[in-house]
Amino acid sequence: MNSNKFIPSFLHRIDNYLLKNKPAVWSTRIHFVAFFTAVVTGVLLALLLFVNKDPRESSDELTWVLLISILVILSVVIYLMYLLRFNVFKRFGEWDTKDSLFSFLFFMLTFAGIYFWGAIPSITEYVIANKKYSYEELINDQNRYNTSIAVVEKDSLKFYVAVDDTVVLDTTANVYDRNVDYSDETTTYVEATASPAVKVSNNAERENLTATPPRKTTIYRDSAQYYNMLQQSDSVRVLSDTSFVEYIIPDFRFCGQQSYSSRYNRGSDEPDSIEWSNLRLFYEVLDAVKTQQKDTCNAIIARIQNKYLIHEDREDSSVRSFDLYTLKYKKEYNKPSYSEYINYKHYTPGIENRIDHIRDRKRQWNSTHTNQKLHLLFYLSMLSALFLWMFRHNHKKPFFLSFLVGGLLFLFSSIFMILTNSHTDGFFFLAAFYYLLFTVIALFILRLKTQKNLPLISLNFIVLTTFFIPMFCVSVWYRNQERYNLTEDARNILEFKFQHYMALSEYIGFALLILGIYFVFSRLYKKWIALPEE
Repeated sequence: MNSNKFIPSFLHRIDNYLLKNKPAVWSTRIHFVAFFTAVVTGVLLALLLFVNKDPRESSDELTWVLLISILVILSVVIYLMYLLRFNVFKRFGEWDTKDSLFSFLFFMLTFAGIYFWGAIPSITEYVIANKKYSYEELINDQNRYNTSIAVVEKDSLKFYVAVDDTVVLDTTANVYDRNVDYSDETTTYVEATASPAVKVSNNAERENLTATPPRKTTIYRDSAQYYNMLQQSDSVRVLSDTSFVEYIIPDFRFCGQQSYSSRYNRGSDEPDSIEWSNLRLFYEVLDAVKTQQKDTCNAIIARIQNKYLIHEDREDSSVRSFDLYTLKYKKEYNKPSYSEYINYKHYTPGIENRIDHIRDRKRQWNSTHTNQKLHLLFYLSMLSALFLWMFRHNHKKPFFLSFLVGGLLFLFSSIFMILTNSHTDGFFFLAAFYYLLFTVIALFILRLKTQKNLPLISLNFIVLTTFFIPMFCVSVWYRNQERYNLTEDARNILEFKFQHYMALSEYIGFALLILGIYFVFSRLYKKWIALPEE
């Protein structure tokens, strides 16, 4: 054994000790796996930190994950080959229930360590991006870039406020006036001399305007359109329960207007208040036009371009909204808009893309993505360990017959639900029926005189599905709740309860699985293995 030069001497000593004193732990090979997993993790971290490219460029995470997946598959195959060499449980059966539980936990830790390699590319990108850039820096640069462009291009911009009357109709009661022409939705424009009210929600405090512009148009919307208008408008003044004044200002977000990253995938730990809204940017531009010089703003624009653009951006026209040929064509045949000129002149799509790339890397392990990735790692590790644990407590024939029976049950159950026009309720009924049926059949192991495959197959199904029982119960509870006639606040509370109960059910399900392995499942497997063959 000591002739293996790739294994340190201390691992040999640990291996000898476990073989003589803890054969069940030794058979999991956890000591070898822990060492080599740590080594591979360190090598991958060092390699990716060294070769990782500029955070401003698009991510190569997917490429690295695919390459590392090959290493993961090879490692899992080698590990399974080691486990097939010796099985203490099947050879002697001389271990207690805690040995069986520890073997499952060690299997789970082993798979978690190996599967964790797939997260290393995103971790290195996250570390490098957060070291070079902060959220405040990105957002402040974007705000200053937009403001500076507006000052430089002020002669081409339009400073106005669009004003509309809005009447919300009760569409559930079909309240429509046949004498009113609802198609009249002409917008009135007024000079932007007075500040509109800040945006208010339906339940927020009403706020008076310093000056009320004239209103000549009335737009009729149903309640759904009203909520959409409330989210998208820059300012809304509440006049009564059904009457509102909507203010819409020009969009000066040249950089960030079409940004996907600036609106989605935001984590709870990412600052939000310092990113200017369109309304805030509009009045910042009004102030900047009066106080700042074009030369100063041109210097700011050049500094931000040098900071975020790379060499290829200045050579590649794809970073702009359209190429030079299109611009010349529009000059001759169709006058381009001022925003198209600005985008082409100031590389705003290129700046936006580079900032988005940095943000995407910084969000790799924010609160939302971390929770998702840890859930994925947990489920992959648990299910892999569970299948391996079941295989080492089964004979080959009943273990693989379990997959065949599961496939047939899924097929017949699907046909049954289609023929009976059953939907969610039918699925819940069949799931509960199968679990109770398999539980009864599995308990017959206690009364068997010889080995029978059907009780062991039933036990395999019980072991595999016990973790999901609490989640199943929460889903049944949520299904039976009245959700369609609730107010929006009540519906949000119900959704929050459902998510909270579902998260709690995962902890309860894992606890049930651990208790089941310790008190029930390992004993039933041991009882079946000890029976004489037919």
